[in-house]
Amino acid sequence: HEEALQLTLLLRKKYPTDPTLHRLINKLKKNIRTQELGSRGGFIKGALKTIKAFRKDKNFASAIQASKELLEIDPQNRKAEKLLNKSKIDLIDQKLHDPIRKQYLENEEYQKLYFFYQKLKKVFPNYQKLNAMIKETERQMIIQDRATKKTFSDESLNKIKNLFGEGKYEKVIAAAEDLILYTHYGSKESSDLLKKAKKANEKEIEDKMLEYMLNQQPILEASFKSGS
Repeated sequence: HEEALQLTLLLRKKYPTDPTLHRLINKLKKNIRTQELGSRGGFIKGALKTIKAFRKDKNFASAIQASKELLEIDPQNRKAEKLLNKSKIDLIDQKLHDPIRKQYLENEEYQKLYFFYQKLKKVFPNYQKLNAMIKETERQMIIQDRATKKTFSDESLNKIKNLFGEGKYEKVIAAAEDLILYTHYGSKESSDLLKKAKKANEKEIEDKMLEYMLNQQPILEASFKSGS
């Protein structure tokens, strides 16, 4: 049809007023358009068949890619769009059965699990099932973080108590101040120990100064007498 159209267009240049040529040109154009639409329809039908075959083989990644390629050619194709979303959800569900996810759950490695879910979320951000899992993982991370901080706080507090018992007040002050900041001023015991350590440290300094002055008194008196 295309070659025939080109030849007819050449003839029309020679016979511009011939009505038969005009009718023939219009008919050829219509036939070419019908042929193009038929070819396009056949391509779309074949593409949909390919997507379904990928899905049947549980090759959801390839089904997603094929659906995207079809939508680039035919953006309004609802079947392709539906198959794309279904394939995204099926791919996520498939990945959720990965043994590594089970391992993260069993070992309570919630941070790793969180990143595992986030990668899947990129596939289909609006999947409610996955978003619920992410929310629960975030909750577990907070609980785990609190438990870790409490363990650290308890261990640090015991060390501070030991330092206080050994009379190492300056170390107590430094450690207690760090712990107070770490717990966001939530450790009352460390605050109490800090106050006691500061008071004991001041008394220790005063006692040492008094002892020094008493030790220096005979020297000062001897120096005073020799000078007089």
